[in-house]
Amino acid sequence: MRELNQAKFIERLNQYLNDNNKKCSDFSVECGYDRSYLPKIMNNTAWLTDGVCNTLAEKTGKSINYWRGLGEDKPFIAQRLGVEVDEQFQIEGLPDVTFVILPGGRYETVPVLAGGSAVAIVDAINNPSLVSKLPIREFTEADKELARKFGAKYVCRDQNSTSFINLYKNKPRDISWCGVFLGNCACCINIDTGYFQGVQPGDCIKIFEDA
Repeated sequence: MRELNQAKFIERLNQYLNDNNKKCSDFSVECGYDRSYLPKIMNNTAWLTDGVCNTLAEKTGKSINYWRGLGEDKPFIAQRLGVEVDEQFQIEGLPDVTFVILPGGRYETVPVLAGGSAVAIVDAINNPSLVSKLPIREFTEADKELARKFGAKYVCRDQNSTSFINLYKNKPRDISWCGVFLGNCACCINIDTGYFQGVQPGDCIKIFEDA
């Protein structure tokens, strides 16, 4: 589930419906949803809203984060650390851990729940010079074409993998082999095929900048 502020989403959706004199049923028909879909979302099923948020973003020109109720500015923690949302970075003292800041301001690590990461984040907030950004990876057109074929947006490699890299449709929370079977892995690729060369164990990289 993507980050969502349910109360803000409902507030902004109601404002949109009021400003455009639409009923929930009108919006459902116009955007191709079942008539019962939108009221369910507005009541209690936050995890269903992603498609609606995307539709609203396309129709209104407002950002997807606006419709998720997250505001339009990047989180303060990302501003403080000098990084972008979903940009990979490292913090001095934890050379084997990669961090990313999520749209709502939380952070994730590779490996997942890495020891010492909470202390490192606090240290970095107090001293942003401890942050180092990872170099942007360039992928070949063949790499990108393969990713498009499977609808993948991220390429990741298990910390202990010697043979395979994995393509994901959405950013995975767990890139270990357990996560591959439980998550949204679109494709597993043998390293010997020559695709996505340079992806190292523990990497989880966005393939397309606009993903």
